[in-house]
Amino acid sequence: MADDTTSNQAGPTPSRPTGPATEWNSIVDAYLIFGAMVVAFVGGYSLYGRCPGASGWAIIPTDIYMSAVLFFIAVQSDFPAYSDRYKFKLFVPRRTAALLIAALLMFAIISGFAGLYLGEEIFPDKLGSPTAALYRSLYTMGFSDYSPIDDHGRRIVISQLVSTVILLAGVLSVLISRLSDFPDFR
Repeated sequence: MADDTTSNQAGPTPSRPTGPATEWNSIVDAYLIFGAMVVAFVGGYSLYGRCPGASGWAIIPTDIYMSAVLFFIAVQSDFPAYSDRYKFKLFVPRRTAALLIAALLMFAIISGFAGLYLGEEIFPDKLGSPTAALYRSLYTMGFSDYSPIDDHGRRIVISQLVSTVILLAGVLSVLISRLSDFPDFR
């Protein structure tokens, strides 16, 4: 009869960490999820409430947050000793929370720009419904060839393309860092 250490081919299963650090991570995740829910709600309100002025309150915080995440992940990977001194992990959620936050932030960007497209005359054809504006926003997010009417519309489309690049780069870096095997990010 084999003892317990030889019967488990993969080795002992690690126990889940508990204690104050895990509780702190849960609190940080809750705040990040709440913040992402707020900007997603504001983006949805700018579209379905036909309030294009609210779209900036969804787009700008999302871009700032994702830029900060990209910066802190770069610092974490390049200067681990420096990042141990400062708690950059407050901006980076854990795995499951990262998936939810990514979806909420993507909705905030898409609906925020769709609210702008619906509320202002940016494209030659008038967008009459929130669904048409969402479609145009998703199409623009995929680097489309829709032509805005004037320079104001071009600036809005360029800002959506920049927001898309920031969001996708941030989402991909967060998800990859969360799903990879870095011990500092568990």
